[in-house]
Amino acid sequence: MRTRILLSVLCITLLTAGGGCSKSEQPAEKTEQATADAARNHLQAQAQAGVAKLLERVVAVLDGYQAFSGHYPQQFEDLNQGDYFFDLAYLTDLVAPPFKAYILLGGSAQPYRVWVVDGKNKVAMEQVAGGAPRTLPAAALGDLEREFQPRSLAANVIGLAPRAAAKGGAG
Repeated sequence: MRTRILLSVLCITLLTAGGGCSKSEQPAEKTEQATADAARNHLQAQAQAGVAKLLERVVAVLDGYQAFSGHYPQQFEDLNQGDYFFDLAYLTDLVAPPFKAYILLGGSAQPYRVWVVDGKNKVAMEQVAGGAPRTLPAAALGDLEREFQPRSLAANVIGLAPRAAAKGGAG
């Protein structure tokens, strides 16, 4: 079934590029390479969609807290205060392997900043409060735990605090 789908994607790609789908028109290695490229692109697109969906859900928890309480959480424990349904446990349950989320809270100019990475497929995205999500190279996330003070909230959720504020226990 998967091979049939990949071949269909390959044929559509070749037809739109002006090529044909018959084996006699394409050398075997070109067809195999095109199939492999199409499969890789398909998997990359699926990984990107998974990261985007998870990022959207994490951001929705933070934006929902703001809509519910009138302000963004300044520290992770704020999510457990009051009657807000989507607490810290809910947030950490959202993020399952192979995903990992890094969340920076606090600040007047930037109430939060979220990074989500798919460690298996090396896809990453970032979103700042009020901004649009943007795709990043997964390698760009390597410096987060050096740039910020990390605090593990769950196996796949890392809370971050600015290094200067880290000693004060924020985040």
